Amino acid sequence: MEGTLVVKGIGELATPLGFTAKSGPSMKELWRVKDAAIVVKEGEILFAGQESDPAFAKAMRQAAPSNDAIIDAQGASCVPGFVDSHTHLVFAGFREDEFFWRLSGMPYMEIHRRGGGIRRTMDATGGQVWVRPRLSHGTSPT
Repeated sequence: MEGTLVVKGIGELATPLGFTAKSGPSMKELWRVKDAAIVVKEGEILFAGQESDPAFAKAMRQAAPSNDAIIDAQGASCVPGFVDSHTHLVFAGFREDEFFWRLSGMPYMEIHRRGGGIRRTMDATGGQVWVRPRLSHGTSPT
């Protein structure tokens, strides 16, 4: 990312601590900050924390953002670093019911029994027509 971006006025910032990707149980270890801000310059996060922290003013001086690079979150929450790496080009509708079931701890096979999961997507997109020949050739489509 080129340029500078500042997001301030964040009601709550939730971000993992550290400089490396999290996986497994460590993904639950979030740093939650009220009244926060984020400063990014040339793709590097210079600051993420409370807007009242003196380090925020220092990062602002270092980044020297133009006014059009400053976003006021107006109290909204912010989750920098969230990457939805499991997306598909074909859109077959929302599956928010399954999302809430998973959040409540429902096992995947129970969701499948209720007609959800990958079966729902395959039925909605005609995925069986595409998937079966590949499986018969020994490939595993994603």
